[in-house]
Amino acid sequence: PKFEVPSPESKYRLGRSAVLRCTVTNIGGRTVAWLDQKGNVISLRKKVINGDQRLRIVHTAREEWSLQIKKLRDEDFGRYTCLVNSNPVISRSVLLKNTGPSLSPPFLNLPKKKYEKKEGESVDLECLFQGFPIPVVTWYRRIQVGNRRRKEVLSHKGMILKLTDIKPGDSGDYYCTGKNGVQPLSRGKIKLNVEAGARVKLVVDRIGQRKGRDAYLECMGIGIPYPTVYWKRHKSIIHNDFQHITSHTKHNEYTSHSKLHIRYVGTSNYGVYECVATNSLGSDVAIVELYGKQWVYPRLSCNEIQFKFTCTIQHC
Repeated sequence: PKFEVPSPESKYRLGRSAVLRCTVTNIGGRTVAWLDQKGNVISLRKKVINGDQRLRIVHTAREEWSLQIKKLRDEDFGRYTCLVNSNPVISRSVLLKNTGPSLSPPFLNLPKKKYEKKEGESVDLECLFQGFPIPVVTWYRRIQVGNRRRKEVLSHKGMILKLTDIKPGDSGDYYCTGKNGVQPLSRGKIKLNVEAGARVKLVVDRIGQRKGRDAYLECMGIGIPYPTVYWKRHKSIIHNDFQHITSHTKHNEYTSHSKLHIRYVGTSNYGVYECVATNSLGSDVAIVELYGKQWVYPRLSCNEIQFKFTCTIQHC
């Protein structure tokens, strides 16, 4: 048997179909086999034996034993060998080369890892990925809720995340993930701080309570840097004592939840209270009114009907 001299190279792009030529004359009853880049047998005569459905032997004439590979992958490129089991064994090799870019995992170029912005401004968060195929970029962020950090998946897809008219609630850690089917995937982290002067948000602005009971006044201080919150009455700061207890809970990285507990409410406690929030960029005040509520006493009324008394309890 004798090989017709084939081209030593076959050039194709990823995703295309390739045909590696092998033509043998005077083959007689001998067997033709193909070996892959690692020397593994992938076909005997016309039968593919490695289980890859993308491969087949092209045998349109007695002399032709070409190997076809469909939907080329990056790992398909390399040197293949067409072999005849004559004595001595004869073989010819064909180098399958990629004429396009090779598969490569996502590679991240992160221009900036931290942004400091003012409330109301706009910002572009950039995660510039390279790789082939072009990576698909998705975004999510971690936000603080009480003592827990929660993952919030964003609907945006793309290398640049545009945020407009930003608020303190937009602050946090943003994560971008690049995937293109080639491992490993790549991930980046960007921190955004939205600076804002402190402001107060009330839970309720009027609270009624009876004498002798306890009252609870609440407000939220919001801002970045994290605000300081305190209570005032008659232009004086309220400090903890027997009757007044203030407490503060960090709701998240920009919100302080403040509560004023007034024990055994008396007449002197009724009136207006000020919740004050302040940080380096500004301060804000909101008013909460504590007013008195009357006790409800039951009243007994009785009607005499045929020497029987029917009594009902009415409320004032």
